[in-house]
Amino acid sequence: MAVRWYQWPSIERQLVTYGKSFLGPYAFAVELEDDPNICLSGVCDFARRTITVNPRAHPGPPRTQYLLTRGLLVHEVGHARYTTPRDGATPVVQQVTNVLEDERIERIMGGQFWTVRRALTALTRH
Repeated sequence: MAVRWYQWPSIERQLVTYGKSFLGPYAFAVELEDDPNICLSGVCDFARRTITVNPRAHPGPPRTQYLLTRGLLVHEVGHARYTTPRDGATPVVQQVTNVLEDERIERIMGGQFWTVRRALTALTRH
């Protein structure tokens, strides 16, 4: 079996470092997980203090997946930085809150870090 593009140690390190570079003072681990049963797209787990992103969440050639993975990383880091966890809320309230937060945090991240706009735009369009 061939090694997938994101399994190369240099690429994996680069993506993890890229995600961590936008965390600022927020201590979260950043990891890649290609099993859709574990991580369908991306998740910011406040309880475990982890950001997990699936580099195969979106179909396409490696170049496209790489750009979208960077967008997912920035998106989930935005949740770590700017979303307040809603512990005890019902699943419906949590889902609605997350949907409303998505656009807000992407606008904030794109405004604060102009270099991420291309990845966020690609993710939004996809």
